[in-house]
Amino acid sequence: MSPLFLILMLDLVTFVPAAVLALWLSFTPWVRSRVHIPTATPGLPRSRPDALASLTLGMAALLAALVAFVPFIEGMLPDWLTLNSDPFDFRWHDFSRELIVGSLALIVVALILTLFRSTPRAAVPPSGPRGLRTYAPGRGLAPLAAALAALLLLTVFAGSISSADEDGRHTLFVIETGGQFSAASGRFYGWAYGVPAAIAAVALVAATVFALHANATRTFLEPQSVEWESRARRALATRILWFSIGILVFVLGSCALRMGGAAGAQLSAPDYSWGTSMAAFEPVLTWGGRLLRGVGLTLLLLVGFTHRTGRGRR
Repeated sequence: MSPLFLILMLDLVTFVPAAVLALWLSFTPWVRSRVHIPTATPGLPRSRPDALASLTLGMAALLAALVAFVPFIEGMLPDWLTLNSDPFDFRWHDFSRELIVGSLALIVVALILTLFRSTPRAAVPPSGPRGLRTYAPGRGLAPLAAALAALLLLTVFAGSISSADEDGRHTLFVIETGGQFSAASGRFYGWAYGVPAAIAAVALVAATVFALHANATRTFLEPQSVEWESRARRALATRILWFSIGILVFVLGSCALRMGGAAGAQLSAPDYSWGTSMAAFEPVLTWGGRLLRGVGLTLLLLVGFTHRTGRGRR
């Protein structure tokens, strides 16, 4: 097996630059100041679940990054290990795996923050209402909404131009010749893949809102702990948003890349050749998809590399 073939099969063109960039960013002061989670102040027990929630989120981010490369690795495994399953068969979750993993992880994080709360040692009068925007970065929710909207719009567009296969599933993109013959690109991001992905994306955003709300509405331990607890909640909210945005952007890039591959298909005959109706968009979809996958993977690995906790200060 040649090194070039291995690089393409494992998509190392995306993984290696993303891993290097995420590792470098994890040591920059700007990132470190935003993800450090103080767990307690001197004289107070480590009774808050922030560290456990942060560790869970970091492990889930690394798991989602590994899940993203399952299709590349699956084709290289022996048949007995994959139970003789064909990686090219229709599987509704091909574009939804990372979204499902992310949703489950955020639900677990929200449950940790909700169920592992300790009893306040002294009442802390509320300074105002607290919600999902209280500790989230000021511009963090806009990219989340934009990524979700872009994925939904791309799903509707791809589904509207897809065609049904012999089983009635919209997984094909047909090249129309205007004659008696035509060709189709299989495993296209049509309705069969797009509807589950859209549902999973909405579920991911709902789980993100749930986790951010659970993080913000917890009671404080005592008046002296408000400062370090607020810092911990801001750091956790930042990591939650990076995690969700990373998954949405990565899936968006994967969908665009699959569409770009179909857009560049051609049908040839003696003296004639036909392109697709999306041929002009092939470079944008292909290179844009690769870039989005790299950005999403960088954010996921950044969350995985930046689980940092330490005792706060009075």
